[in-house]
Amino acid sequence: MLSQMDVALIKNHLMDHQAGINKLSVYLGQTRDPQVAQTLQQQRQILQNHYGIMLDLLQRGGAQPGTTPTI
Repeated sequence: MLSQMDVALIKNHLMDHQAGINKLSVYLGQTRDPQVAQTLQQQRQILQNHYGIMLDLLQRGGAQPGTTPTI
């Protein structure tokens, strides 16, 4: 079971990752350079993977379902 502090830190980190995913998605829609687009896609995928891992930790660690942000 995760401590309350761990849960709070993970939730905060989830919000940061969600903001990063959103920003990268906006930038991806604006770029015309294929190399920049590829880099943005890779970084967005990394953040999405991290988000999923942290969400899984919360769900397995005893956090209340439905209290975490979703993509």
